[in-house]
Amino acid sequence: MRPYDPFLAQQDADQKIKHCGRKTVLDASRKQLIENHLRLTWFPETIVAKLKLARPLSTIGSTRVN
Repeated sequence: MRPYDPFLAQQDADQKIKHCGRKTVLDASRKQLIENHLRLTWFPETIVAKLKLARPLSTIGSTRVN
């Protein structure tokens, strides 16, 4: 049995946290867009609404879904 190593324990925890929960939809271009609009003093709610309108619609079969 190996002795406890806090560095390895932290690495293990960091690796596990990457694979849990919801996947992020924040890519570099979307992050830049948000930061730019915040600098322009846009309200976060307005930015969210803009992003929802800009998101392309996907299709499943012949039915369009958001």
